[in-house]
Amino acid sequence: MILVAIPQHDKKRYCIEPLLDWIRDANLPDTEVLMRFHRGVYGETNAVKIQREFFRKFALEYNATHFLLVGADTIPPLDVLERFLAHNVDVVGGVYYNRFENGKAIAWRNGDTEFNKKENIEKLKGLQVVDGMGMDCVLFSRKAFESVSFFDWEVNDDDYPYYDRLKEKGFTIYLDPTVVCKHYMDKETYA
Repeated sequence: MILVAIPQHDKKRYCIEPLLDWIRDANLPDTEVLMRFHRGVYGETNAVKIQREFFRKFALEYNATHFLLVGADTIPPLDVLERFLAHNVDVVGGVYYNRFENGKAIAWRNGDTEFNKKENIEKLKGLQVVDGMGMDCVLFSRKAFESVSFFDWEVNDDDYPYYDRLKEKGFTIYLDPTVVCKHYMDKETYA
């Protein structure tokens, strides 16, 4: 079983229809799709970490082989799961662009400030080793997600500390530049 995990909040309600359409239409064999609503204040301390840790523990308890995180406002291609699984790596994510920084991908290579510009991402071929990426379209193998908890650090952030801990444990983080997601700003606009 593969867990497809979607943290949700009322502030992201504007994109619920595209998300539900994706769940209905995506090729998601041998999966359980779980959406969990955070009812607290949007952006409150550790809210995202609490959501992600809930999903991680669920995946562990139900013996998931993989754990796919999908953002409530980030819609992957319909075949994302089969494309990620075909790479046979422990951590792989897709591309989605920041809605406010003029086309910068939410992915990084430490020390390379040009890497995440849209024109550079679009030129990439094949899997790319990165230092990290956003958590709204990423697949973790069981080996990866069982090795690090979202509460293994104090910082109120969920992405770069998680990838840093994975790298410390010997994992390589990959970005598939051909998996491009829609990152919604409102009901009809996305980056």
